Amino acid sequence: MLVKQQSGSADRVRIKGHAASVFRFFFIAIAFMELWILVTSQLTYYSRLYGAQILLQLNLAFYVPSIPVLVLSGQVEKVLDDRFGKTMSMMIRLNTGLAGCLIMCAAFPFLPTTHFTLITAIAILGTLSAVAFSTTYQLVQWFRSADTIGLGIGCVGSGPLVLFLQICLEMGSNPERWQLITIYEISALLILVGLCSSLSLFYQYWDILSGNKVEEILGEVKEEQEEVDISLKKPLLEVDLTVEADAKALSSQRLLLTSDPFMAGPLSPAPPIGGASLDPDWDAVPVLQKTTSPSLSRSRSARLRGLVSSKPDPSPRRSLRRLGSGSVGIPTALLEPSHQSYAAEQML
Repeated sequence: MLVKQQSGSADRVRIKGHAASVFRFFFIAIAFMELWILVTSQLTYYSRLYGAQILLQLNLAFYVPSIPVLVLSGQVEKVLDDRFGKTMSMMIRLNTGLAGCLIMCAAFPFLPTTHFTLITAIAILGTLSAVAFSTTYQLVQWFRSADTIGLGIGCVGSGPLVLFLQICLEMGSNPERWQLITIYEISALLILVGLCSSLSLFYQYWDILSGNKVEEILGEVKEEQEEVDISLKKPLLEVDLTVEADAKALSSQRLLLTSDPFMAGPLSPAPPIGGASLDPDWDAVPVLQKTTSPSLSRSRSARLRGLVSSKPDPSPRRSLRRLGSGSVGIPTALLEPSHQSYAAEQML
């Protein structure tokens, strides 16, 4: 799994190696710290051989040579980068330091037991360990934070690991020869595991570290991000569609339940004035009662009262014309006498 790095070079990506890369960085840290922890754990043994000041001498021999090495590593790194490339330079420096620690650990119990040999061996170990240490932290920048944590645990976990080996071998303040050889060779095997872990990291992620697949990886990361965005937005879109459908259904229900005065039953058509179906007993009041709208009932009642007013209309034709244009039929029994005679003439 690869993700774009948040800071640093625009071409760099963070490598997610998961648990495998975490364990490999753990053993890399064990590799460049194991021998130093093992030597200092034998302080009682070396104090009896070389005096009480041996602890100070060992610390000076280990740390003092590493200071100029770390200061000059920037210049040496530029030369190696120009000659071999950044990734190859990093691999050479890290594996050289780990391989030197491996050789020193495997050969340490067979070195001459002299004060000068011990101090010289620790000085060489400090130089090799400093090179491996600085290069490892340069490599871990390509990986996620969990790998950095694994590297730190390896640095501080070397002490408990050495203590565990001493307990298993039942080593005391005056260890026997076979115990010294055994614990150093077991530590050399652990350093070998760290060296193999370093080689496996470079072998597995060489194209990424060298930048050969940066564009391809960034394209894959972009596609994965788009898929994640779509998967996150899809539930929201489904919710929006559901809400919209519910709103439409509720709106249609409200539309059906709303009382509409125009959906009331229509009035019956008025019988024609001059037709044969004119019924003197026909009453207009039931027709008015068919409507369910009070406003329409009042308006039609007012219109009916105007038509059947007791005030005579001097123009029968105009009154009958008004009756013919209305939507409410008026029986002849409600007409004025002059209007009734005119209506009779029209019927004949």
